[in-house]
Amino acid sequence: MSIFRWLMLSCVLYSCGPAGHHTHEVAHEAEVPTRQISLWDADIELFIEHKLFVMNETGRLVTHVTDLHGWQPRKEGPIWIHLKQPGHTDIKIQAEKPARDGIYLPELQFPSAGDWAVEVEVPLMSGSSIQGFQVQVYPRAADFPDEPEEEGNEISFLKEQQWKIPFYSEEVGQKSFRTSSFCYGSLRPRSGSEITIHAPFNGRIIDEVVPQIGQVVEEGQTLLRLLPRLAEIEDLNQLKRTHEKARVRLDFAEGEAQRIRGLVQQEALPESRKRQAELDLQTAQIEFKTAKTRLEMAEAIQRKKSGNSEDQIELVSPISGIIIESRAVAGSSVAEQERLLTLVQLDPIWLEVAIPEGNISTLGQPTGAAFLVDGQSTYHNINLDSKHARLVAIGTHVDPVKRTLPVVFEFENADQQFRSGMFARVQVFSGPQLSGVAVPKNAVLDEDGFSVVYVQLGGESFDRRIVEIGAQDGNALQILSGLKPGDRVVTTGAYQIRLARSGSAVPAHGHAH
Repeated sequence: MSIFRWLMLSCVLYSCGPAGHHTHEVAHEAEVPTRQISLWDADIELFIEHKLFVMNETGRLVTHVTDLHGWQPRKEGPIWIHLKQPGHTDIKIQAEKPARDGIYLPELQFPSAGDWAVEVEVPLMSGSSIQGFQVQVYPRAADFPDEPEEEGNEISFLKEQQWKIPFYSEEVGQKSFRTSSFCYGSLRPRSGSEITIHAPFNGRIIDEVVPQIGQVVEEGQTLLRLLPRLAEIEDLNQLKRTHEKARVRLDFAEGEAQRIRGLVQQEALPESRKRQAELDLQTAQIEFKTAKTRLEMAEAIQRKKSGNSEDQIELVSPISGIIIESRAVAGSSVAEQERLLTLVQLDPIWLEVAIPEGNISTLGQPTGAAFLVDGQSTYHNINLDSKHARLVAIGTHVDPVKRTLPVVFEFENADQQFRSGMFARVQVFSGPQLSGVAVPKNAVLDEDGFSVVYVQLGGESFDRRIVEIGAQDGNALQILSGLKPGDRVVTTGAYQIRLARSGSAVPAHGHAH
């Protein structure tokens, strides 16, 4: 019994001695206020957490470094921390490498109290990212200010969560919005850019491999080789007449186009006459090239008429394009004028838009267009101020059944991502421009009928905003209320922020590292 009493007394004394005092210190240390700083430039996001600093005591600067070109954590390389205060020599501290992906843990010690300027330097492939902030250093912990009450209505989404998914945020700015009409359209080859290759005479295909659908060919490339039946060669005189007529039409079209350009420049004729003349010239050029090719092939056959009947004739492509139809069969016999191949040139390509009758009065002179095809989430912009696009024609006749007016745009399609026959949702721009706050279309979510964006308040804190949508210009939406210039909105990953919203308030002291 006496041993039990002694043990009990020892426990009481222990709880009142130094160990009890240490427990209080640990509790006090856990209550040291913390600060969070978020900084962005064009290359790097810095999210920094630290407890309040006391002079001559070591403190840790938890520094999250995100490469904004892909929103990925910085995984290697040093960073430098520069500490500056008037009257003191600048202090430079190196964190040689991240403690783990994206997180550096440099230890700082300030030799005096007061305001200090802190700069974080992140070396890049070219130059450095240097971003700074102010730190208040206190003479002692007892001088720490009281912490304000936490509102607790911010959404927490940690850097470690952001780095694992496609994620991006960007600063909101002002943009000019063009007034527009929403309508539908389709993509098709421009006039004269779809060519059908026919057999110029009776003969036989001697190729073992023939062109296939989807194959890309260049102008002048050999498509097929035919072995002719020389007794059935196409009438040369007829081909010469066709060639001569095509040449005359081409000469006339060139002269007419030149004449109309001058009259349009003098404002004697409308711009639409110039576009029609250029279209006629393109058609005449294609017809002349086709007639010339057929005549040259027939003349080559005629020259060989007295020679070996095994002489072959090459059918070459008059344009650069894609094979969209192939009826040629290796080794098969073909009849004169039999359809063998169809080629289409899709660069440039036409967008034919059907303007509803009710929108014609506000159409005016189109200044551009933007369209979206199925399977894509980004609008493609047709900029008429660029040399890579133009307005081909505005129709003059309303379709009696569809009650629409055709408007045709031509634009560059160098990567062949757009194909003939694709359906498109189109904005045709015209009229005055409006100025307003702009966000990318994919930043806005529909939540129970409300248009919602998520604003990044700090590195790991976000806010839900209900916004009012105004005009749309391609991929940009005008925000009438709910945002201001300088706000930073989530443009990729907003849905994940929405999922994290339920019961997700930013912790008072961040998260442990």
